Amino acid sequence: YKTIFQPLQLPEGRVIICSDNIVIPFEALCKDKKGKNFLLNDYSFSYVYSARFLMKQFNNPVAKGNFVGFAPVSFASYLEVADLKKAGDAMHTSADYYKNDKLFVHQKASRNNFFNYASSYSIISIFSHAKADTTDNEPLLYMQDSVIHLSELQLLNNPATKLVLLSACQTNVGRAATGEGIYSLARGFATAGIPSVAATLWKADEQAIYSISGKFNEYLSEGMNKDEALQKAKLYFIQNNSNNEKLLPYYWANMILIGNAYAIDLKTKNNNYWLIITGTCILIAAFIFLYMRTKNKQVKQ
Repeated sequence: YKTIFQPLQLPEGRVIICSDNIVIPFEALCKDKKGKNFLLNDYSFSYVYSARFLMKQFNNPVAKGNFVGFAPVSFASYLEVADLKKAGDAMHTSADYYKNDKLFVHQKASRNNFFNYASSYSIISIFSHAKADTTDNEPLLYMQDSVIHLSELQLLNNPATKLVLLSACQTNVGRAATGEGIYSLARGFATAGIPSVAATLWKADEQAIYSISGKFNEYLSEGMNKDEALQKAKLYFIQNNSNNEKLLPYYWANMILIGNAYAIDLKTKNNNYWLIITGTCILIAAFIFLYMRTKNKQVKQ
């Protein structure tokens, strides 16, 4: 804190961090030696790969729905990964904050369903496992029946998605290239044309990540900026947790927001359709009213 952040003398509020190679969760830096006055209390942080990425204009199409969730819960035996027994309930909790949602849980959280449906929704939420390291091995995201490789995220053609919420382990971990950043799952979604990704930096605590994700979605659904929504969700977790161990940054500082931090417009194609229908009905009613009024005047004359 004293070496990096304090000398900047930044006023409280929203801060964008552009870092290379290693990402530090700045909200976990502390102003006091007792470890109680975290920067999270005064700042909402978001992170970008580069200034060019920050200024990039994303022309995402209008989404068909607000929220789509993928929670495999259990996995095909050959994948050799542990079950996430609470993932399904946690996904339902997040989805309840949206009017137009679609969930894929258990066997429905398949690789094919991901590529067929994910890119049509404003927010993609994934409660699953991921595998990544700093070597040349390609990062993997687990679905119920198979895996998705980092390079395959380019199959998400012209996505309507404004945010991907990756509630899995180490989704912002990968091989670092100086001047280019980290080639992670989060970077893969960004390259596919999605302006914001909420990703994890280390192995997640299941209870903490589900709790924070739920509040994060609640605040997003209310129209809050993405960085401020994540900050508020973390503060809620801290303030409403009686377990002192859970107050350590290990539990709440894991997830960071990368990319565009503005609020998500949850307007969908269905909303536009009904607006057109409503507008057309109003015009027809107005025309009939004027016609009948003119006709009545002619009869009186």
